[in-house]
Amino acid sequence: MKIKIQILACCLLASCSSQLHKINDVSDIEKLAGALNIELQMEKIEPICSEIGLQQVEKFLESKSEREQTEYILKVGSYLGECIIKSYGGEWIEHEPGIWGIKLSDNNLVFPIGKVQKFVNDPTGESFSSMYGIIPVVFELNKKP
Repeated sequence: MKIKIQILACCLLASCSSQLHKINDVSDIEKLAGALNIELQMEKIEPICSEIGLQQVEKFLESKSEREQTEYILKVGSYLGECIIKSYGGEWIEHEPGIWGIKLSDNNLVFPIGKVQKFVNDPTGESFSSMYGIIPVVFELNKKP
């Protein structure tokens, strides 16, 4: 049974990484996030949508070569976005052609894929796990008159 699951996971991961270099719709995002979820489990990393859980994803990403990190941007960004939606609500929108973000409310839009891109380009900068953690604080600031 375990072998069948791993074979299925490998096929799913291979199809997601080779066919989805461009996101066409929300189902592509969901597939990418699901593929990373499986990959994390195979690496014995429990996929938890929390700041601590996302710190583990950052470590996973940092353990990859520079080329691999670039290949993981869409997967990790999709996963981060799905965590944001699961925890705080919102929905994926194509803000501009090819630029996907999460609309949390009329005045709040976040770009998890872009945030992961920045993290890959400069891991000493702000982490994407901290972006996840600060979202409720930003909402409180926006609610003030």
